[in-house]
Amino acid sequence: MKFLPVLSLFLLALLPVDCHGGMTRNMAAEHDAHEAEQRDRRNIPGGYSLIEDVTDERVVTEANFVLSELLQFAIPPRSYSFQKALSEYSANEVNVKIAKAMEQVVQGLNVRMILMVNDASTQKCIGAFAVSIYDHFGVLTVTKWNKETSCAHALESMDY
Repeated sequence: MKFLPVLSLFLLALLPVDCHGGMTRNMAAEHDAHEAEQRDRRNIPGGYSLIEDVTDERVVTEANFVLSELLQFAIPPRSYSFQKALSEYSANEVNVKIAKAMEQVVQGLNVRMILMVNDASTQKCIGAFAVSIYDHFGVLTVTKWNKETSCAHALESMDY
């Protein structure tokens, strides 16, 4: 009988303890580990990371380069539904807005963007698309003309 209090304490120690907002200690530890893993996954060396400031001069230069490349093609590298409408504008009558951008540090930068081509006078979206470019220390190359997206989807992608 003298072991009964010791046994009671032992059994109490095995019960879940609600000290983390309804989570047991194990659940809280698993939750914290999962959150840390998610943070680490976004910042994997060599992985893509979100460009927080899409108004940065380098990022704007990259987006304007893509627009100039798109405007100069007589036969575009990829067929976008808005290209007929775009052909009615001169280069100074349109501008580009960056909806979202991500970068990967390599020997230079791989950059993925969702861009909106807008009428410069009204800022009405003419079309939107995703593109991948390579920035080799200022020497820019479009590596992939990705899928077209709707202007509404591009606006939803904006993080700012």
